[in-house]
Amino acid sequence: MEYINNNYFKMERIDGVTLMSPRPSLNHMKIEFYLANKLGTYLKDSVCNVLNETSLYLTNKVIDTRNNDELLDFLRNTDNEVVPDLMVYCSKSNECRRGIVGIPKLIIEILSSNRDDDLITKFKLYQRYEVSEYWIVDPLNKVTNVYNIDISTKKYVLSGKYNFSDTIKSVVFSSLDISLKDLDLLD
Repeated sequence: MEYINNNYFKMERIDGVTLMSPRPSLNHMKIEFYLANKLGTYLKDSVCNVLNETSLYLTNKVIDTRNNDELLDFLRNTDNEVVPDLMVYCSKSNECRRGIVGIPKLIIEILSSNRDDDLITKFKLYQRYEVSEYWIVDPLNKVTNVYNIDISTKKYVLSGKYNFSDTIKSVVFSSLDISLKDLDLLD
């Protein structure tokens, strides 16, 4: 396939470098939909929200997303626009028409053919911005790794490695328990 079309590729920008990845597989989408539903149910009475496949503009600065001039200036000059498979954010002030501005509480990436982007590039990016919790779901090996920021070192620490038959435990959302054992995935 020679042509580039947004229906076939997801485009992201990390440290000013554009990354393109193919649209996800069926198993990837099944996992994403399942986790989005579980998170949505868990968060329904809270101030937090779950979004999938939405632009995230990472910044440690407070951006007034209601001030169009400030927002447009930030969006034009940012080097980091990613599209996580899932993210949980807990402030309406992070919302803008183009996506989310700031640092979410939780990001979940489901590995696809672009594994190094999630395992290395995004891992380092999310760690640098101190995203509190980062889940990497690996459909091939049927395992989920949960990482949390160590406040003293500002580095991710593996807080749990879960097989799909296990119950995934969140540190940030302490009463959140999710198992992927009931998913009907293709072999």
